[in-house]
Amino acid sequence: CYNCTIGYWGEICNKQCSNQCDGNVCDNENGGCTQGCHLGWYGDRCDNACSPSCATGRCEKTNGYCSAGCVGNWTGDKCDSKCTIKYQ
Repeated sequence: CYNCTIGYWGEICNKQCSNQCDGNVCDNENGGCTQGCHLGWYGDRCDNACSPSCATGRCEKTNGYCSAGCVGNWTGDKCDSKCTIKYQ
């Protein structure tokens, strides 16, 4: 059982939480962001950037999916595919 100062984690509390963790708070044992990520970031430690094509700039913390949809001509769960218009 570790009791680290806010912003740190690890056996001897010498590892810093990700700068992208909300409130700079993370799990004392694994460094996972316990209060979520800053806007535009996802992953256990909020160390992955959401696609710049996510409509709100926010994506799901677990998988990076753009829950509010995509901007412009972008599509896909992570808004990482460009739509092409085909004329017949």
